Amino acid sequence: MSTRWFVLGFTLVLLAATALAFGRIETLKLETNPVAGPEIAPTFSPVCHCAQRVATIKFRLVKTGSLTLTVTAGSKVVRTLTHGRRFRRGHLHFTWNGRDNAGKLVPDGTYHFRVLLSGEHRSIQLPTSTVVDTVPPRVSKVTATPAVISPDGDHRADRTALAYRLSEHAKVNVLVEGTVVVKGRGAPLTRSLYWPGTVKNKPLPAGTYRVTLVATDLAGNVSRATVAVRIRYVRLARTRIHAKAGTKFGVNVDSDARSVRWHYRGATGTAKPGLLVLKAGKAGRHVLTVSERGHAARAVVLVSPRR
Repeated sequence: MSTRWFVLGFTLVLLAATALAFGRIETLKLETNPVAGPEIAPTFSPVCHCAQRVATIKFRLVKTGSLTLTVTAGSKVVRTLTHGRRFRRGHLHFTWNGRDNAGKLVPDGTYHFRVLLSGEHRSIQLPTSTVVDTVPPRVSKVTATPAVISPDGDHRADRTALAYRLSEHAKVNVLVEGTVVVKGRGAPLTRSLYWPGTVKNKPLPAGTYRVTLVATDLAGNVSRATVAVRIRYVRLARTRIHAKAGTKFGVNVDSDARSVRWHYRGATGTAKPGLLVLKAGKAGRHVLTVSERGHAARAVVLVSPRR
């Protein structure tokens, strides 16, 4: 008989404890969350020289109290951003520079933020985490096709396609002589950007240029890759030509134009790119000019007397 009463009594105690626990849980559910509207930078790089070198943590404190805010990795506290400081209710803004309490950079990875407010019965982990990322994106397989262009507006080799591959999603800009000439966006890992051989909408003079692709990932890490592109409008294979009076001479004309215009000893004409053959004329020093859409190449023709 005593055993039955003991079992019954134990059961009643257990039910009462369960009811109290359930009631406590329901009470906690009804309590107002002291932190509302958290906004946390999704990723940042504490080693970059950019706006993303710190993580921003914003939230609204529902009621006035003493606040402790910590950065955690798993169950470990790596940094205390504020401890027991009293704040009035309202919007709060904190930053974290990616360092632990000893001042050392933390390893790359995911980190959470925990809030403890005086008078509360539990700590609150903010629902959004941040990622520390210090590894810059890799830019590889950079090519320029074609590698020689002539931005003269005739729609023949007026621009080059800059193809590349990224190790991660990043924004890619194209720079020439320190000026951004193409602004990219968040893009697929493999893409081509097109450069029309201009800076500030003006075609560049003939020459070879270092075209730099600058990739910036979401955390602000930056890497660069460079490829050479040559701008050529019209070019003569020789800039100094020797010929005999009364004979002909030839020079190769390199151009993407359908035709070029030449001027020599008062005479003018048009010809297709390739081998240009002209009469040398009388002995003396003459200048051959070959032009295409306002761009010109010149060669000195030294004509010696026939013997």
